[in-house]
Amino acid sequence: MTLTKLLTLPTRPNDYLIEGFLWKRQSVMFVAKDKVGKSVLTLNMAANLTTGEPFLNCYDISGKYRIVYVQCEGSRETTKEHFESMLRGKAHIDTDSFGYIYRSGLQLHTFDGGKKLIGDIEILGFKPDVVFIDPIYKAISGGDISNAKDATIFTDNLDRIKEHFNCSTVCCQHKRKTSKNKDGRPIDMGDEESMGSSIFKNYFDHTINMRKHKNDSRSITCDTQRNGHVPKKIDLDFDFQHKIISVAGSKHTTNIQDTVLNCIVYRKRIAPVEIAVETGITEQQVRSAISALTKKKEIKIVDKVTPNVFYGVV
Repeated sequence: MTLTKLLTLPTRPNDYLIEGFLWKRQSVMFVAKDKVGKSVLTLNMAANLTTGEPFLNCYDISGKYRIVYVQCEGSRETTKEHFESMLRGKAHIDTDSFGYIYRSGLQLHTFDGGKKLIGDIEILGFKPDVVFIDPIYKAISGGDISNAKDATIFTDNLDRIKEHFNCSTVCCQHKRKTSKNKDGRPIDMGDEESMGSSIFKNYFDHTINMRKHKNDSRSITCDTQRNGHVPKKIDLDFDFQHKIISVAGSKHTTNIQDTVLNCIVYRKRIAPVEIAVETGITEQQVRSAISALTKKKEIKIVDKVTPNVFYGVV
């Protein structure tokens, strides 16, 4: 094929599952230190995917999807408690679209291990749109996450899963021990803090880092991304009692919603980033207001052009 022919091909549609976070047939890695909340964050993501409700109470999900969550660490009892807490906090989960596999000793650094996991998923009786694996290092039981060969076979198995089910994959991984400078201050190494081989960083379409700060707040950042459409930094609100995570300050006053709605009415077709520029409201606040207005059925998505989603009045 010549470049001339290539340039005549249709532009890939904005085929996201979660706006700004997850696209069809892509692979995403969440990285955090132990006990920061990455598993709770991905459980929130998985639950939102089954209902189509906005991720983090802000980011649009393009439909209702079936997911499989493969837990390789911790206990079933703890995960059950997390779900019960989420439901008490009024989180919504389509339990029939949420497949759950608890598998210790998973060996995704072998081709037989990948084949076995595909078989285990098929037993659930439905074809998933997203497969979650939490965490990577426990999914390479008996292998070495720092070994390039083991890491390559693991990523090959992710490709086999994506090919077999025509799905996306989301993985969790722990951070390595924090390095410090000569003054004893921690050095922020970004994606380099992920445990294991550099193969992982090179493979995933984007890597999202979750951090816990001194005031006990959380944030997520994305330094490495393939398509350039992932938010660079988001501050989070963490409801510890109910295990629900949302964008910080995403519960806004009616005044902000009215401002956003008036802007949409005036422009008829507008993207969140454009609303932020025109109104001076932060993009995170705009997205939160859009989420609330969408739930109230006052606005709707009218167009999608990579990387933007455009809204109009109902």
